Amino acid sequence: MKNYFTMIRFMVVLTIFVFGQFGVKAQDTHTDIIPVGSTVKKLSSNQYTYSKGPVWFNDSVLLFVDDALSGPDIYQFDPISKQISKWPTNSPHCSGLTLDRNENLIGASYNVIMINKAGQVIKTLASSYNDKPFDNPIDLIADKNGGVYFCDPVFTPGIFPQDKTAVYYIDSIGNVKRVIDDLAEPNGPALSPDGTKLYVVDGSNKYVYSWDVAPDGSLSGKLSFAELKTKTTGGVTAQPVGETIDSFGNIYVSTEIGIQVFSPQGVAITTIEVPESPFDCDFGGKDFKTLYITALKNLYSIDLNYPGYAVSRKNMTDAKTISNQPSVNVYPNPVSDYL
Repeated sequence: MKNYFTMIRFMVVLTIFVFGQFGVKAQDTHTDIIPVGSTVKKLSSNQYTYSKGPVWFNDSVLLFVDDALSGPDIYQFDPISKQISKWPTNSPHCSGLTLDRNENLIGASYNVIMINKAGQVIKTLASSYNDKPFDNPIDLIADKNGGVYFCDPVFTPGIFPQDKTAVYYIDSIGNVKRVIDDLAEPNGPALSPDGTKLYVVDGSNKYVYSWDVAPDGSLSGKLSFAELKTKTTGGVTAQPVGETIDSFGNIYVSTEIGIQVFSPQGVAITTIEVPESPFDCDFGGKDFKTLYITALKNLYSIDLNYPGYAVSRKNMTDAKTISNQPSVNVYPNPVSDYL
């Protein structure tokens, strides 16, 4: 009997040792997101009014929006030449940009539109809900099923075409449905790499919310996913605006104190401090490991350890991030889910 219990103790110790030595990779939460020595770099010279809506485009340049009083313009940053230029001169006014699963550029204007490589609007995907126009769609994200989520918070004083601020979903055949209507200032929609969770922030408070996503794009199971730090102790709002996701499901939230990063379980990982309050962020670069940050007057970047996730990417190495749908560069004659 004594030998039996001795053997049991030995097996327990051996199991602990083995998992301690070799179980780390299986339990790796990928929270070491910032490489040693990596810092935030300023890429512009205070020339913008309200920069936002970055998206890595054509696997070569970053597009972003300057929401100036004269009207939002689209700019491009070339990481090789380090030059920023208008893209192109006849591009439409947009408040947000994203790519769908076929690499079509989708813009949030007063409507939700599709834009070709020449900067021309080739299709309006959504212009109204219940026969009433939207106020000002501002941010959006595409899913792997050919749909698009977009936020429509009220920004126009005295003009409320819709009865509520809301998040909407456009399915692959163009049907529009309201999926969230209980947030005061919905913004920054982001999808988990497997497409089963939608994250949205509310600019009026300090929380990131999550929902379960059904195959038809409808949502359920709302949770207060994470609590954001505020500039002052006990602050009511962290002024969250934009979000993005890396390939391991970590969530990056643009707030007044910087880019706050959370694990897929809602645990705070770190805050990337930026000289100005960031408005939005998204991944890009040759290996998709550069986080680009739009912050009022300037564009910034920081190199990270892990690549971002985007439904349009063809070369994601993690199996859980690969869409079942083919990703095809369809410019200049897009093959669209909406045409």
